[in-house]
Amino acid sequence: MGSNISKETGNKSGKSPLEKVLDRKEILENIIDHSPVIAFLWTADNTPEEKWPVEYVSANVTQLGYTGEDFISGRLLYADIVYGEDLDRVERSLEKSRVEGKSFFDQEYRVVLASGDIRWVDERTYLQRDENGTVTHYQGTIFDITDQKNNELLCEKALKEQKDLEDIINNSSTMVFLWRAEEFWPADYASDNVSRLGYSAEDFVLGRIVYGDLIHPDDYNAVKDELDQRSREGYDDYT
Repeated sequence: MGSNISKETGNKSGKSPLEKVLDRKEILENIIDHSPVIAFLWTADNTPEEKWPVEYVSANVTQLGYTGEDFISGRLLYADIVYGEDLDRVERSLEKSRVEGKSFFDQEYRVVLASGDIRWVDERTYLQRDENGTVTHYQGTIFDITDQKNNELLCEKALKEQKDLEDIINNSSTMVFLWRAEEFWPADYASDNVSRLGYSAEDFVLGRIVYGDLIHPDDYNAVKDELDQRSREGYDDYT
């Protein structure tokens, strides 16, 4: 007489392989749908009028104000939401990856939400190829990096403005210092045109020399007393 023990232990859940796969699929989709990462599966259609039709998109595409049905039905192509000024750049980069036989594509660009707002995203995509090496699909994700990108742009702008100011100062007769409120006034910053005094900005910043060393001994106490008095009286500046 045969035993049913192996059959029972081999399928404790009583579910078929298909049911198990569907359960796992549901778990993975649930994870994605509750994350900030939006997943796409695009068809690699290179015709001008059909730029990146969507075969699959995770339900959390609603973060952009759209529904999955908007894309799956063909009412929207992915290219339709890529910001116009970035579209050519995205196309060229993706085409370059395809032609060069690469399997991965990564780029930052802007997308337009259903509300009309513009957000920066980081796209990371794998190029799926058939047995002949022809790209058939793009499988990837996009992630909102707007806050990070805005901070980078603000930093770039601030650095440019800083350089412009330094250029103006260094081409003038005015020398700029940032002194610490300590004896002899060590400097945390000195403009490059301090070289007119025969020193380098580095001499001050590294502490090889302090600003007090430059003041004539006969004038040092007068300068110190004036600064101390102005500080006590709450002045923000003085000449």
